[in-house]
Amino acid sequence: MPLPGELEAPLHELVETLGARGGMLLRLKMLKEASESYSEGADLERQFALPSTYNRLNAVKYLLLAGERRLRELEPQLRELAAHVETNLRADKSLSDSGWAWADLGDCMALLGKPEEARKAYSSFISKAEIKSPERTLDVLKEIASKLKESADPDAPRLQAAIDILQSGLAA
Repeated sequence: MPLPGELEAPLHELVETLGARGGMLLRLKMLKEASESYSEGADLERQFALPSTYNRLNAVKYLLLAGERRLRELEPQLRELAAHVETNLRADKSLSDSGWAWADLGDCMALLGKPEEARKAYSSFISKAEIKSPERTLDVLKEIASKLKESADPDAPRLQAAIDILQSGLAA
């Protein structure tokens, strides 16, 4: 849906605020509330075809962390999200220079069980990111892997394979 120019900046601020709120709630171990904030931001990202994916990816991650969904159930959203990130990376040089878009793509590929694609995206992420950023991404993936294993999700091993790839990239 096209947005009048005067609403564009406030919309981006709202989406960013919802993501930041989700992150704060997560640090407070308020998973349900964090998930709701990310979901609200994700809805706006989708509705207005925003290039940002922070809320969309985190909404998926925290459905997994909360044990509300199995990995296989979220594959359609993950495929759509990965395609969206890839399209935006090709179309926007400044986004391509940002580590976080590559991290989102790597996480999507990891969760989709595509370790080679995840490795490539994570390599770009590591080369472009701030020093602590890859470690934070790894911590979240480890939390998700632990929850998947705990809930006996049959697709948990594919995420562990991607974690191993990211860890080896960080060690290099």
